[in-house]
Amino acid sequence: MVRTRVLYGSVMVAALVALLAADAWLSRSDATGLLSALGGGALTTAAFALLALAGGIELCRLCQQAGYRPPTAWSLMMIVVIVVEPWLTSPHGRQILANLGSGAVRLSHLDGIVPALAILGIAAVLVWRQRTAGAIPDFATGLLAIFYVGFLGSFAVRMRCWQPGPEGAWLVLATLAIVKITDIGAYFTGVMVGKRKLIPKISPGKTWEGLFGGIAASGIVAGVLLGWALPRGLDQSVLRHLSMAQAVVFGVLMAIVGQMGDLAESLFKRDSKAKDSAKLVPEFGGVLDLIDSPLAAVPVGYLLLRWWLGA
Repeated sequence: MVRTRVLYGSVMVAALVALLAADAWLSRSDATGLLSALGGGALTTAAFALLALAGGIELCRLCQQAGYRPPTAWSLMMIVVIVVEPWLTSPHGRQILANLGSGAVRLSHLDGIVPALAILGIAAVLVWRQRTAGAIPDFATGLLAIFYVGFLGSFAVRMRCWQPGPEGAWLVLATLAIVKITDIGAYFTGVMVGKRKLIPKISPGKTWEGLFGGIAASGIVAGVLLGWALPRGLDQSVLRHLSMAQAVVFGVLMAIVGQMGDLAESLFKRDSKAKDSAKLVPEFGGVLDLIDSPLAAVPVGYLLLRWWLGA
């Protein structure tokens, strides 16, 4: 079990590092042509949109297993649009669209794409729905999927587009590493010394010892990555204004909020009588099982960095 978890976990980590390293390379200042078009977060945005789409499918399926009937097609469309929108409205995204010469899309109106599609989607759902029973919970679960996967997931793209150069890619990678190291630290600490259950009715495997181990691991990794490595490894990094104490606090907060996100997804699974959101990756489950903690933590991390750094 542990060997399988380590094996598949290592493969996924390597894939994530390769993706964001490629994004950073494509976003360098001397990139031109197609390479420049793929930089500035475009590659990361596309990958995150696919992950959000898969996570949305799994969440809608969980809702169906719990007896609800969310408007899945509308929810998935909105999830993808909301995740991609920060890149479309970023300076790099606007420039790419302008270079495509698309006269049908006025760049000044891109900020209205989300509310426009939301209104059209609601109208379509109301027109096409053939039954009135269960309309409120069905519609509410559709909105849940849009908010939980789409809106919260869009903050990873917002963080990437905040710093359009290579630093943005490394910042996203560091933030995701800080969040996920909490899961790793909590898992192994819980296996070795975990005794007192955290919230057994929601997540029987989690322990208080594991939680504290995960928080400690996240604080240490945040200090190393954000407080030391990235400010020194990147020229004129915005993170040079971040103190070591702030970096450690960032890691602690990411750990706590990330675990809250993990527990929130466990609630959804318990209601639908499912152990995992899907059976995609052995010992890990589905995409939603992998992104549950980042979905909750990255928005807090993004807002915290913008507040501290004022950039």
